[in-house]
Formats: sequence, C-alpha cells, structure tokens
Amino acid sequence: MPDREYLAARLPAVAVPAVLVAVEALPMTAGGKLDRRALTEPEELSRRGVVAPRTETEQRIAAVWQSVLGVDRVGVHDDFFALGGHSLLAIRLTMRLSSEFGTEIPLAHLYTAPTVAEQAERIATLRPDRSAVVSLGGVRGARPLVLVHPIGGTLFSYLDLLSEVRDDVEAYGLQAHLGENSGASDIAALARRYADELAPVLGDREPVLAGWSVGGVLAHEVGRALADRGIRTHRLVLIDSDPRPDEADDAAYRADIATLDALRREVADHGPAPLLGSADADRLFAALGVDPAAVAELDGPTTAGLITFWRDMFTGLAAHRPGVFAGPAELVLGRGEGRDLMAVAWRELTGTLTVTHTGGDHFQLLRRPWVTAIADAVRGTTAQTGE
Repeated sequence: MPDREYLAARLPAVAVPAVLVAVEALPMTAGGKLDRRALTEPEELSRRGVVAPRTETEQRIAAVWQSVLGVDRVGVHDDFFALGGHSLLAIRLTMRLSSEFGTEIPLAHLYTAPTVAEQAERIATLRPDRSAVVSLGGVRGARPLVLVHPIGGTLFSYLDLLSEVRDDVEAYGLQAHLGENSGASDIAALARRYADELAPVLGDREPVLAGWSVGGVLAHEVGRALADRGIRTHRLVLIDSDPRPDEADDAAYRADIATLDALRREVADHGPAPLLGSADADRLFAALGVDPAAVAELDGPTTAGLITFWRDMFTGLAAHRPGVFAGPAELVLGRGEGRDLMAVAWRELTGTLTVTHTGGDHFQLLRRPWVTAIADAVRGTTAQTGE
C-alpha cells in the first residue's frame, strides 16, 4: 500500500490523507452513503497519547476542531494537519473560532501554532491586527524572507519550504484578506499596500521575496513597490511563475471570471452543494489545485468569500501589465510545457535572471524532495548551472 510520502508527491496537498488504513469494504448507511462513524479508528490514532483539554478555552477550541475535522477526540498537542486538516478546512476552522470567541482569529495562527494548546495561548493574548504581514518564525536578525501568497490567498503551500529554510532566515508571509474588499482586483495597488505594511517590519534590511505561481507575479510587483519606498530587495525568487497572460490566457481569465460569478450566485442561493458535479467548477478548481469536495465542506459565507477573492484575483491578473524589477531574480521551473517562454518573459522584466530547473510539476515542486531546489534559491546557494 502506498504511504503518505508517496501520495504527497502525486496529489494536491488537500487530497493527501492524514492516516492510511486498509479495509476490506467501506461501511454504508441504509441510504447508501458512507457510514463514517462505523469506520475502524486508525491504530495510529488510538495508540497516540491524547492529552485532554485542561482549560475552558482549550475545551472550546477542541470542540470546534472536532466539528470541523469530523473526529471524535482531539488532544491539546495534536497537530491540525496531522489530523487531516488542510488549507480550506483551516479557513473554516478560523471562521468558526472567530464566531466562538467573538473576535477575528487570524488564519496565520495555524502556520506557527497548529495545536489546541498553542491556539489557546495565542487567543489569550490576541490583539486586533489587519496587516497582511504574518510572522512565520525563523532566526531573529537573519536575512528576512517574505513569502507572497498565490492565487488561493493563503500561505499553506509554503509549509515544506519553511521547514527547509527556517534555520537560515527570519520568515514572514503576505496573507490575503479573503472575501470582500481584498483589493485583489488591482494587482499593482495590492502590491503597494503590501509594501506599505512590509516597510516598517523590514526597516533598512534587504529581504528575499519569493512567490509561487501567481505569488511570483505579486512578489515581483511588491519588489517594485518596495524600491519606490527606498527598500532594496536582496533577491527575487520566482517559483514556476508566468508573468504575462497571452491572448489565450486573457480568454481563459474571462471564462474563469464568468464561472466564478455563476458559482457565487449559486452558492448564495443554495449553499456550497452546486460546486459538486459541475464540469466548469471541476476544471477551474483543478487549475487552482483545489478539491471541490473540500470547498463544498465549507459553510456558505466562507465559500462565497473565497469565490469572491478568487474572482477578484482573476480580474486583477487579466488587467495586470507588469513593469521592470531592476534587481536580481532567480526563476525555479518545474516540469511542463511553456517553461522556456516563461523564462523569456521574466528576463525582460528583471535586472538579472538566473534560471534553474527542478523535478515535479507545478503543484509538486513545493513538496519534498523537489522543494530543496527552491530552498537553495532562497538561501542563494543554487549551483550556477542556470541560464
């Protein structure tokens, strides 16, 4: 039977199971649906030492975790992602916790505090903060690394990269405000806002800016905006990113925007259920690296907020025409068609460009073992075999 590492190299992160259990047959209800409660509990879960919630806050958090993850018990030291959590469930979790505690719980908490105990500590000292800048740990005083969110708006795609470089950098992320008023429909304006929020964090330090896919387009624009504010970028790391849409991309963006508008109306009227079984939704979510079934698990308002954000991002990308970032850049490319054209386009938009290649397709290269090439680019230790 394949293991999680094997599956992680071949599936989107949201589709990788937390635990693998071989069963002869799946138990079904009288109505012909999967009977989840009749499934055998994985031995791995039954063996682990579960520390029960010790305070009222931990009890309230654990209850929300159980509901969101669909599990019968949660220990205060259990990791959200090890229990089967993924980026979309993380969004649902933070929305539920925000409602439970009557204050906005930042999604960013789960990047560095993925247990009930750690979340309880964060909630106890919570201060209102609407900044897009998220501290991701690392070595205080080291070179700042700023990871810029891709089209999904979150930073979960960078978790393997963070674990590779956390001992070498002081890590930050730019996390989108999901839903209405995200600012994503104007890429240049969004980058200027991010630069304004980054500037006081950076001071006179020169960061490494890195972004995967659409995150590379945003990182490039943030670098330009920082330069306008007198802050030099040490290096721009572009991860399998395409800078400029051609006519075919423009047509695809328009089609995606129309699909998202239709889905938003459907979700407003009927909840997330219409996302399942739609060929247009399946195609769009495949391009986003998102599992439609995972989106359908969210509540209506959360789903509508995500769709609105994605729609704004597509609108912004369709209209965006990047200028030149005058500093050094490294482009890390995965497997797939059109990569040479991506390099040609970026060469016109950067001061100097090094191109390196790694295994793994667009969605695999941020996971082990391929992520090591990106970690080298972040550290500036890539062997000089690029173009």
